[in-house]
Formats: sequence, C-alpha cells, structure tokens
Amino acid sequence: MCYEYFTCLFRQKALIAARIEAGLSQAKIASIMKVSQSSVARFESCEFGDFKFSTFEKYLHACGKDFAITLK
Repeated sequence: MCYEYFTCLFRQKALIAARIEAGLSQAKIASIMKVSQSSVARFESCEFGDFKFSTFEKYLHACGKDFAITLK
C-alpha cells in the first residue's frame, strides 16, 4: 500500500470521528464552513485528493476541535 492511501485513510477516519463526536451532520459542517454538503462529503472521502491544511483546520474548528502541528 502506498503512503498516500494511508494518509487518506487517517484523514478520513479523523474527520469523520471529529464530526460524529461533535454530533454534527455533513450539512451542518458545510453550513459552518460556508461550503456545499457535497464538498464536505468529498473532503471526508479519498476523492478530495490534495487538500490544504487550512481546510483541515477549518473543518476541525467547525467540529469544535483545535488543530496544531508541533515539531519536536
């Protein structure tokens, strides 16, 4: 399996888990982010391809989560 596949699976599981934990639907996340529900569905799936960290952060903030990268 390739690195991109595992990265996608990690992202997919992390996003969906954050949304479910927050008790939010894709439609509600889309409303908060000011995007379409289909955009949220694509972002949660591996169909989105490349993504910006700012989009990842915006999604997590919509779920009430913080996002930080720490280098040690």
